Amino acid sequence: MRELKVDMREILDNVESGGPFIWCLDLETGGLLSVADDIEMEPLEGDEETSAKIDADPERYEKLPRPESGEEYRAMERFAESIEDEEIRDLMSVALGGKGSFGRFRDVLCRYPDIEARWFADRERRTLEEVLRWFESIGIKPVYELKCRPEPPVPPPPPARVRLEHVLILGAPDGRTEMIDGKVERRIAVRERDEARAIFQGLARDICEYGGVAWRKSLIADRTEFALGGLSVRVEGGAVVVTVAVTPEIWKRFAR
Repeated sequence: MRELKVDMREILDNVESGGPFIWCLDLETGGLLSVADDIEMEPLEGDEETSAKIDADPERYEKLPRPESGEEYRAMERFAESIEDEEIRDLMSVALGGKGSFGRFRDVLCRYPDIEARWFADRERRTLEEVLRWFESIGIKPVYELKCRPEPPVPPPPPARVRLEHVLILGAPDGRTEMIDGKVERRIAVRERDEARAIFQGLARDICEYGGVAWRKSLIADRTEFALGGLSVRVEGGAVVVTVAVTPEIWKRFAR
C-alpha cells in the first residue's frame, strides 16, 4: 500500500462530527477539502473553487467515511450496558428509549464527567478503527501521529468568600474551633460499623448535592473517604469525620 502523511486528528474530528459537509481526502497531499452534503457535490455558495478542484480531478479525492446513525445507537447501547453503576446504567437505558435518545444520552453523560470521558475515548477508538479500515480499502497506509486533544483551560480559583459550610462549622456562638493545616474537623461518634457506613454514605451524598455533582454509589465503593471541593468525610475508628478546608481570609472573619 502507498504511504500518505495525514492529520489523523482532523480526520477523526470530521468523521465524528457528521455535520452539513462531506469531507474529501486529497490522495496526493493528505489534506482535506469540504463540499456540500450532496451526492453530486454541488458547490457551496462562495466555494466554487473547491468544488471545481474535485470535479476537475475526481480520482484524486476520496470521501471520508460517515458514521451511520444505527451503528452509533448500537454503540451507545453497548456502552450503557458496560457501566458498572446500576443507577447510571438505568438512567442511560431510559435515555435510549424512543425519539430524542441521542440528546438524552448526552444529557446523562454531562452529569458524570468521568463516564463522559470514557465514552469519548471509546468513540474515538471505534472511529479510528473504522477510518483505518477505510484507508486499507482504498490502498493507503496512513502515516500519522495522533496527538492528544488539548486540555481545557483551568479556570482561576474563585475569590475567597464565606460559604455555607464555613458558617455551619465555624460560626457556633461560643464554639471553640481549632484549625489544623488549614482544615477544621467535626467528629460524629458511632457504635457500629454499619452505622458508620450509613452516615458516611449519607454525608457523601449531601456533599455531592451541595457541590452540584450527580450522586452515584460508585463514588464511595470500597472507600472510607470522599472529598469534593473543600469538603470531605471519612470513617476513622469509632467515628465519622467531616473536614472543611478553610483559607486564612475566611478564618479571620470568624476570629474572636
